[in-house]
Amino acid sequence: MPKHPHTYTRLMLGFGLATVLFALLPILRFDDVSYRGYTLIFGRTLIDISPFGLDTIAAARLPFSGAALGAFVLPLLGGLIILVHRQLAMVSLACFLVGLFLQWSLTEQVQIAYTLFGTERTMHVDWIRMGGLYGAMLMTLFGGITSMLLAMKS
Repeated sequence: MPKHPHTYTRLMLGFGLATVLFALLPILRFDDVSYRGYTLIFGRTLIDISPFGLDTIAAARLPFSGAALGAFVLPLLGGLIILVHRQLAMVSLACFLVGLFLQWSLTEQVQIAYTLFGTERTMHVDWIRMGGLYGAMLMTLFGGITSMLLAMKS
């Protein structure tokens, strides 16, 4: 156990920052195509069929995902909260735990929206978790453990 309390805060900030950086890696995979974390967060058009530049017949896109945003930003927020005041270790722990839950449930939260002849629907996809998501989950777990140790110490 580190003797200096600033070591805990630096560790937690480092784990939160590492979680955000893991969003640069492939997070989920579907049909041999992997999607990075930032693609899942901000969305992307997958296909758009509009012959001769006329109205769209069919389109598929990944819409903006608030769950994916929370999954990667909450651990960083947990690391930043502890910099403000060390007594907020329980709030920081809650950020790490909610972020970990969102990361685990990301396969259920991210859906593909498709439009067919003007009718928009969403499709549940059987996503496969990839190494980037497991790495982010590991960093979030380490940040939560560090936050718990700091909460018990103070």
